[in-house]
Amino acid sequence: MSRPRVLIVGMGAMGQRHAKAFAPLADVLPHDPPRGLEADLRGIDAAVIAVPATLLADVAVPLLARGVPCLVEKPVGATLAEASRVLAYPQARSAFVERHNPAWGAHFPREVRRARLLRLAPPSVGAVEVDVLVDLAIHDLDLLSAWGWDAPGTHARAWGVGRAAHPDVVVAELTREDGAVATVTSSRVAGLRRRDALLDTADGVLHADLLRGRSWHDGVMVTPAPHDALIRQATAFLATLGAERPAETDGLGAWRLLSKVRAALGRAS
Repeated sequence: MSRPRVLIVGMGAMGQRHAKAFAPLADVLPHDPPRGLEADLRGIDAAVIAVPATLLADVAVPLLARGVPCLVEKPVGATLAEASRVLAYPQARSAFVERHNPAWGAHFPREVRRARLLRLAPPSVGAVEVDVLVDLAIHDLDLLSAWGWDAPGTHARAWGVGRAAHPDVVVAELTREDGAVATVTSSRVAGLRRRDALLDTADGVLHADLLRGRSWHDGVMVTPAPHDALIRQATAFLATLGAERPAETDGLGAWRLLSKVRAALGRAS
């Protein structure tokens, strides 16, 4: 059986990481800069869109319109409207990689009753065009959407530090109608990197160190899943080529929660 041919659009740091993850699984065709894609795309089985957030929709939509399945880097678009435009195509997949983190072991958590999520990063020049919600917090908001917080009755409270339109630190509390509470803390002006999840689930307490891909269930270390998150994501994406997108992985849940947090920041200002 021939290997699929995957176009990697955008060869910055993230594009290079995707290229490395896909290399054992497919023939990788790097393309950078993301312009000039009007060429013949016959023979291309799929594409990975790894350009800056403000370019994601403009690069992905023409390829999707030509029938090319695309794995689109988070946040899928720079706004909810842009992400919706991308994900309107059934062959689009959102690259929210934390769902594939090996820390979850054999089973991704499902029945989460309370959650405390922490994501810290040092200052970076590359993401200044978006705020910390789009840059970092959206990863954790995507997890919460998978755990039932993306519902009309979910209420958000939040405060932020930094410029009003582009805060660098945000702490948000999201409460479901059933009273389940999740706290999301995100900072891109920290002196260290942290990606932690503390979850109260139907099966017990789970503490996940997402940065190192390990976790503990009621104090006992969980056997991590094989391979790193990007390889697991690449494998899952290639396995879905030609299939309809599962609704729970469409990526819009994270954006809907982000919109609620952003509205809460506006009320708090």
